[in-house]
Amino acid sequence: MENFQFRAQARRAVAGFFVVLLLAMAPAHAQRQWTKIDIPGARCGDGSQYQVLLSPGDPRKIAFELMGGGACWSFATCFGPTPLAWLHRIPNVYEKDGFVSDDPARSPAADYTMIYFPYCTGDAHLGDHVATYAGFAKVHHQGKRNFELAIENLQQTRQVNFKQADRVILYGQSAGALGAFFHIFTLKPYFEHATSKVLLADAPGLHFGDGLWKKFSPELLRDFEAGFKRAGFSLDRSHGNIAGLIPAVCRLFSDWNVGVLQGSRDVVMSRVFGELSPDEHEQMIYGPGGLYQLTLDPHDRCAAWVPSTATHMFLELDSTAKMTTADGKSAMDFAFDTVAGTGGQNHR
Repeated sequence: MENFQFRAQARRAVAGFFVVLLLAMAPAHAQRQWTKIDIPGARCGDGSQYQVLLSPGDPRKIAFELMGGGACWSFATCFGPTPLAWLHRIPNVYEKDGFVSDDPARSPAADYTMIYFPYCTGDAHLGDHVATYAGFAKVHHQGKRNFELAIENLQQTRQVNFKQADRVILYGQSAGALGAFFHIFTLKPYFEHATSKVLLADAPGLHFGDGLWKKFSPELLRDFEAGFKRAGFSLDRSHGNIAGLIPAVCRLFSDWNVGVLQGSRDVVMSRVFGELSPDEHEQMIYGPGGLYQLTLDPHDRCAAWVPSTATHMFLELDSTAKMTTADGKSAMDFAFDTVAGTGGQNHR
């Protein structure tokens, strides 16, 4: 009975997540103007043409956003009654405020040129293969390839001049936040010259149950392990706590300001994907091997904002961006501090 209730709660959480997504994709009042750019060779999960969206701003400042939206690894999770990821083209930027706002009081990237990476591959932007589920249903898990192709295309076609940029922000939410920890490697050679480099990871999870890796296909596991290896972090399939990835990235990118936002009781990352209760998730995240403790080093440029809340993602909406930790720091103020290089302190 308890297992049935757990699965029912998970299904309701996922359904609620996609309801929010679909409502947000309704015509928005965003002030930014977006241009769709087809990326040759890039594909959504269903094989359709992949596009990025470009919003012009100050050419000396560039922000990249990796959209979130779950993950899938089987016929049931990709095509079942309650799919855990979206595999079709996403024609618009669904966010209407928060990080994408052009209001300098609401976003540290308000005047930046912004490149938005829709998420339609179900692989945390890390996949590099085509899967066939149930013998006939193909899914292009090629999020890694899509990002790399897009960066190459934007530079080669000079639609964005990376060499001109002096400030860069890489922002990811949910699955996009996890992907951002690896695509910082993709961006590195293009922005060695930049004087301000920032990674903002909004709800990457990182704390999961020990059965996490058993659910994925061998091909997806290989893709994930390749990403972890790139970061110099060995993926241990026997447990689901991957928070150690953060200090590994911080050591390799000591000239980047890194800020991680994560609800300690995140219902999506705990119940839906982590197979943990919110209590178990909170114990992990505040524990000795969790995100909060691993980012306390005062000598690095990494910090975490970890409120005790079940909320999943904070910077996509003004309402959640205003949420505060017990010590009074709001999510967006934490983001502003990280971008300005005046942060470095943890908050809970």
